[in-house]
Amino acid sequence: MIVENVPVGLGEPVFDRLDADLAHALMGINAVKGVEIGDGFAVVEQRGSQHRDEMTPSGFESNHAGGILGGLAPVSRLLPPLH
Repeated sequence: MIVENVPVGLGEPVFDRLDADLAHALMGINAVKGVEIGDGFAVVEQRGSQHRDEMTPSGFESNHAGGILGGLAPVSRLLPPLH
């Protein structure tokens, strides 16, 4: 699933986190049994230096967080895989 044109800054850092709200909504679909945000469970096999989403003046170099950082959407495209 790809979500496009998400308003940048959508979500809250603590109580109304975008990743929690998204997982809550998707888990309401009976066929969905798991939701990963970004690299999800593959993160356990990565080092911190591999998983970081480094910021540069031109934007992020990668998107391992799936478009959600600290509960907010810093980019306008989200990529949550469903299981």
